[in-house]
Amino acid sequence: MIGIIPANIVPAYGVYSDYLPAGKVRTNMAHINIAYVAARPDAILSVDITTWRLDTGRVQQIESFDLKVVTLRRISDNAEQGVQMWVMVGNKDELGGFHPLTQANWSGRVQSFIYFDLNHDGQKDDESSSFIAIVPWGLGIPFAFHEFYDQPYIINTWYYQEDDRQFWAAWHDQPRPITNRDWAQDGDRTRMSTFLEESWWSVHEGGWGYGSGSMSQMPDGHLWPKGGNATLPGAFESRARFTSPMWLTGVWKPSIWSQYTLNIENN
Repeated sequence: MIGIIPANIVPAYGVYSDYLPAGKVRTNMAHINIAYVAARPDAILSVDITTWRLDTGRVQQIESFDLKVVTLRRISDNAEQGVQMWVMVGNKDELGGFHPLTQANWSGRVQSFIYFDLNHDGQKDDESSSFIAIVPWGLGIPFAFHEFYDQPYIINTWYYQEDDRQFWAAWHDQPRPITNRDWAQDGDRTRMSTFLEESWWSVHEGGWGYGSGSMSQMPDGHLWPKGGNATLPGAFESRARFTSPMWLTGVWKPSIWSQYTLNIENN
C-alpha cells in the first residue's frame, strides 16, 4: 500500500511515459505524432499528440497532456496524498489556438473521482478506496497514473471544454501482452501494452460518443451522465511500450470501428 492508495507499485511495468514514445506512427486510419514540448505551467512533462487523417491529410486533432502532481483526497476521511498523474489539459487547433479542459465543480468540490477496483469486477468499490482527484489550478482532467499499480482503477470526471459539458469514464487495468495482428514492421506483434475501457459524453456531440449510461440532474441544475456503476464502456484502447500510442483500439457502441498501428514512420 502506497500512502492512502490501496495498491502497490509494480516497477516491472515501467511508467506511463514509456507507453508515450516520441515519434510518428502510421495506423490504418491516420498518421499520429507524439512530441514532447516545453513543459506547460505546473507540469513536469508536456506532450502533444497530433493525428492526421489518411484520407484527407488534414489534422484531425491535437491532444495536449501534462504530467502533474495531483492531490488525491480520500472520501471516507479526507486524508490527502500527492501523486503523479497524466492529465489531459486540452486540445489545440490548426491555427495554434488552445482549448482547455476544466473540471466541473459543485457541492463544494471538483467532480473528478478515482475508484480502485479491488475485486477486479469493473465496478467501483467502497469509499475507503475512492478518491477525489484535484488537478493543480483546475486545468485539465485526470487521465492515468504515471506509475502502474497492482490493482485496476476507475476514473469518472465531469468537465468543461469552454461552453461544452463533457463526461469521461475509464477503467484502467494493468499492462498486459496485447497482439496487434496487423503490425507490419517486424514479426513482434505481441507487446506489453496499457489497457483501458472507456465511455465519453458531450453536449456538443449530441450525447454519448461511445459507451452509454443513465442520466441525472446534478446540483448545478444540468442533466449529466450519472457516472459510477451506471456507466457502461463503449471502447477500448491500448498503447504499446516504446512503440505506439495507438497499438490497438476499438469502439463497439454506438458504432463499430477499430484502429491499429501498422508501422513506425521516420518523418
